[in-house]
Amino acid sequence: MAPPLWRRVLGDRQLGGQTLSALPVGAWPIVAGGLAREAAEQGRTTLVLVRHPDRFLAELRPWLAGRPTSSLFAEIAISFLDRPPAVDPAVGRRLEALTALAGGAEPSLVVSSRRAAMRPTLAPETLAATAVELLPGTRADLNAVAARLTELGYSREPLVEEAGQFSVRGGILDIFPAAARAPVRAEFFGDEVESLRLFDPGNQRSVMSVPRVTVRPGREVVLGASRGRAAVARLRGSVELDGLRGDVRADWEDELARLETGSTFPGVEFYAAYLDPDLPTLFDHLPAGARIVDFEADRQLAEAGELERETAALSEAEAADHELPAGFRPPLVASSRLSADGWERVRVSAGEAEGGLDLGWRQPEPLVRRPTALVELARQHAEVVLASEQAERLQAFLLEAGIERTLGEVELDLDAEIGSGLSVADADLPVGAENVELGLMLLGDHELFGRVRRPAVRRGGPGRGLPTVSLEFQPGELVVHVDHGVARFQGIGLKELDGTQREYLELEYAEGDRLFVPVESLDRVQKYLGGGEEEASLNRLGTGAWEKARSRAKKSVEDIADDLLKLYAAREAKPGFAFEPDTPWQAELTALAEIKSDMESEKPMDRLLCGDVGFGKTELALRAAFKAVQSGKQVAMLVPTTILTQQHFLVFQERLRPYPVELAMLSRFASDEEEAKAVAGIK
Repeated sequence: MAPPLWRRVLGDRQLGGQTLSALPVGAWPIVAGGLAREAAEQGRTTLVLVRHPDRFLAELRPWLAGRPTSSLFAEIAISFLDRPPAVDPAVGRRLEALTALAGGAEPSLVVSSRRAAMRPTLAPETLAATAVELLPGTRADLNAVAARLTELGYSREPLVEEAGQFSVRGGILDIFPAAARAPVRAEFFGDEVESLRLFDPGNQRSVMSVPRVTVRPGREVVLGASRGRAAVARLRGSVELDGLRGDVRADWEDELARLETGSTFPGVEFYAAYLDPDLPTLFDHLPAGARIVDFEADRQLAEAGELERETAALSEAEAADHELPAGFRPPLVASSRLSADGWERVRVSAGEAEGGLDLGWRQPEPLVRRPTALVELARQHAEVVLASEQAERLQAFLLEAGIERTLGEVELDLDAEIGSGLSVADADLPVGAENVELGLMLLGDHELFGRVRRPAVRRGGPGRGLPTVSLEFQPGELVVHVDHGVARFQGIGLKELDGTQREYLELEYAEGDRLFVPVESLDRVQKYLGGGEEEASLNRLGTGAWEKARSRAKKSVEDIADDLLKLYAAREAKPGFAFEPDTPWQAELTALAEIKSDMESEKPMDRLLCGDVGFGKTELALRAAFKAVQSGKQVAMLVPTTILTQQHFLVFQERLRPYPVELAMLSRFASDEEEAKAVAGIK
């Protein structure tokens, strides 16, 4: 039996401590996966350091096929001088990676970057000592558990909907652990945990029982009154707040007062350097014997140093503007601590490196518009794999090359045993690779069709040669970024980053600040819908004002909810008036029976249904439409106004959601694309 692909890639070489040079990016996931698989078989954990770690992990996971398990220690997108948002999915992924490293049961793979490691995290001993474990049948004080969760950085909410939240309702504790896939509901009977069940955060319904739940910190800082007091003392002992602008100082004093009591609040990680002056890093969590696969290490270190200098310059500028205390220590790990020395490292470079080992991988030549060249390549290489998810297009390409036979299929992962000759794989490779020594060539869409993989976005109308996305707002209009606040949308353009062109939304903030948002993060931006005749003022980046405005709005909503609860409690306690049962004058059931009788007759129906507002005409129309659809017919519903069209569409959409019924709306609220699609669907 032939050895699996990863053993062929590594061969008998001992690559620990080596520098691999001239390795094209198409071979990076294969080599990194092979090194991780080898380390796992030796009982060792692997850390991959690479630029754009989220993208690299997405390319690596199909090769791993789940062995070893992989996680992402993600980069935090915001500036070191901005308050982080209350909920950031990247923090959950970082904590999930730390949990995997702390598990110890089996080796794991963590993908990260030096930019991600610049953001401090929890110390290993803190992560281990702060875990809260709940098991059915054990005793635990619910109030004490709730207080502990607050110290661990969890926010108390009326309903648990996202990671890092918990709620207490009577004897029920709902908690969404930071590194978990689903929230857990713990039911207490007095001081005893009676049951533990996973539940759906969408409908709040229990799903299944679980034997235990371990809750680790919900943020990358641990709070508590003693920690908070110590942090405030360190800060006040090293910086002066007197020089701050009046409104800025008031915000700082408010946050420090909350920090001193040990309370959590959005952006508390901003004070991480004072909560734990040691600033623990990802490297502190690596177990003994871990292997580091380090891609373009010099470039990563240079970028980390540049980011450190930019943050220092920005700190000085904000101090000069009286928006930041002079000498404030941001939550930033110095680039000098990110060298990763002291571990077994395999350094990897796409370029030539002095003394480096060349594994023989190369970037294959494109075959775009040269399908006949595929036959010659098949003669030169023992194994050629065509990897594409575009089956029809690939089949046409093969026919142009004169290959009419059906090719064998291969599952493209590290365990692949690739047969000789041509074969195909249902896989999406960003770029291919070839190795003459192994007699192996991998060709993806880039080599076959000239396609460079781009983020999938909804396309709009034609522009001046630039791809566009379908937006609900136009250049010049106000928008809201969920993390940064109100801005003015200036348009969409292409920008080149690391040799790749990507689409960005350009947002203008106060004082000329600009934020460029990748189109794949379009869900973070929406049209500003504020009331009032006066135009809203733009927020300024880096001040934390937007986060405070969100907190105030949330507090107002909670106050309204409290008032409503009190109102409905009073209504429940007060006796009301019992009305008489309905009499036959309400004729909805009779009218429905007559309508259905007409529909079941062979004669064309001609019926006028009359009724006052609220007497059920829409309900009868909905049921009649559903009956028609069940018989394989299409239904058109005409209404007199655009608003009523929207209302009826939403009602039908909600009521028919459980059924395989397609709905469409034709009105000025629909885009040209939606209208065209709806008209095309009418038969």
